[in-house]
Amino acid sequence: MEQNSYYFLFANCIPVRGYTRAIICDLTRKTIDFIPIQLFNILIESKKNKIKDIVQRYKGDEKEIMSEYFDFLLENEYIYLCDKDTLKKFPPLSKSWQSPNHISSLIIEYSENFCIPEIIRNIEEYGKLEIQIRFFTKTPINTILKLLSELSNRRICSLELIIPFSNEIQDKTLEKICLDYQFISKFIFYNTPKENIKDHSTPSIIYTHQNILSESHCGFISPHYFNISIDSFTESLYYNNCLNQKLCINKDGEIKNCLNMDRSYGSIHKANLEKIIFSKEFNLYNKIKKDSIDVCKECEFRYICSDCRTFIKYPENIYSQPAKCTYNPYIAKWEDEEGYVSVEECGTYSKNKGFVVDVKKVEALNLELWGG
Repeated sequence: MEQNSYYFLFANCIPVRGYTRAIICDLTRKTIDFIPIQLFNILIESKKNKIKDIVQRYKGDEKEIMSEYFDFLLENEYIYLCDKDTLKKFPPLSKSWQSPNHISSLIIEYSENFCIPEIIRNIEEYGKLEIQIRFFTKTPINTILKLLSELSNRRICSLELIIPFSNEIQDKTLEKICLDYQFISKFIFYNTPKENIKDHSTPSIIYTHQNILSESHCGFISPHYFNISIDSFTESLYYNNCLNQKLCINKDGEIKNCLNMDRSYGSIHKANLEKIIFSKEFNLYNKIKKDSIDVCKECEFRYICSDCRTFIKYPENIYSQPAKCTYNPYIAKWEDEEGYVSVEECGTYSKNKGFVVDVKKVEALNLELWGG
């Protein structure tokens, strides 16, 4: 590498610092790479320095490590080598987030108690919709096909279907459905005899052993659910990435922020939809962003990981960590990894201050796990 050059970190490759390590989010390739805090600090604080000048600040092994860091960045196309004049010509990526929609996400529990196409027709004036329809009981394929036909002329951005597995839906039937209704983005078949994920197909098709019996089967935090995109990343900087612009309707026709929340804003048959959507109460959770949430605010995954405000560790604290999160950012370990300890073992909860990390204990844990 030519160390006499300056470097430019591509604008769509954004470093995010966690407590123990950092990541680079490549928002175009939709990938992440882990980097040490030391490299994160260089990328943030030494943007206008020659690589040579940065490397020469260090001695011995550390100097070699710095050179390896920049080799890694160049090989993975995170940086571009240039002269000082060229460096000034690259504009930063705008991290603002704007949407013309008032509602962009709609989740409906399938029920024969109401007409889904009619509901969507009433809601679509508030935004172009990403829709998820959940079937918690076996539904004849003809009923599903009739519903899809009725939705084909609606203003739908994408449609995700969660359906119990049935031998009635064969591969050829599924292929025809995908061809006829190209607004479908994902099928999730649950309670299947075998696991299979066709994530690179259009639409994505997922077969899972899990038996999804009710709306409570959500709120899980996992790398499988990470959303690495410019739109989701920037929205997460300012808004709650689960509940912002979301509206849910349960099988009884009740309007909610989330199907699992107790609060209902009324029946879809009777309520004034516009009044609900613009009410202060309905939008209460919208601005609870990841940077405000206990533990999440110190996690490197916070802008690509979906939040949950329903299942939280301490319900009396609206900013509490999601209860179903199995990652500990203080030691950089998932629950199924060797050496994992829970977040609760890394600090204490305070009613006034939220989660307070025990710095000395975490230092000792990391020394034991990762060495000096």
